[in-house]
Amino acid sequence: MNTRPLKSIVVNFDAANRELTFQTVEDARLKPLLTGTVYPILLDDFGGKIDDEFARRFGVAILNCLALYKPELKLLMSVTEQPIAPRDKTPPEPPAD
Repeated sequence: MNTRPLKSIVVNFDAANRELTFQTVEDARLKPLLTGTVYPILLDDFGGKIDDEFARRFGVAILNCLALYKPELKLLMSVTEQPIAPRDKTPPEPPAD
């Protein structure tokens, strides 16, 4: 049984130091501060699983949202917005003799 308090993550960009930071905050302490817009991400829209592509797109979404309020961050970003097709793992044909 997990006895740790429930926590959320807060992400920040410090332009002066050019660093992204995140920290954990107890849900009970954070809840009164959550008055902004909620952007739900329904896992069912992604087949109910969190895979590499989901994680990449989630990270891009978080960075884009943060960059709306920290424009200095947007200047540093060069990310693919659209889904990236998975690499073909089929081995190449052997050379013809």
